Amino acid sequence: MGDDAVPVEAQSMTAQEITDELGQHPQTFKTYLSRLAKMGAVMFHHQGRAYIYRPLVQEKHCQAAESSSFLDRVFGGSVHLHLSHRVENEQLSDAEIE
Repeated sequence: MGDDAVPVEAQSMTAQEITDELGQHPQTFKTYLSRLAKMGAVMFHHQGRAYIYRPLVQEKHCQAAESSSFLDRVFGGSVHLHLSHRVENEQLSDAEIE
């Protein structure tokens, strides 16, 4: 399996199981899942009356994309400005500073 492949152990879940797990309003989250499917982030199939969803992208890739988006929106893409802000405004341990 390549580094970009979704692990085999990625669990398939019904929409109801996902909303129960995350504590979200079912209809709102089903809309969100539908949007993720259209973007190619999840796949689904019907099993009886249930929709079964499975991730198609790894969590680390979503984190990287969201981090870049955040840096672009808030700090103009500058990691330096982001780190400066964190150092000035957060209580960091010696290990974190190192």
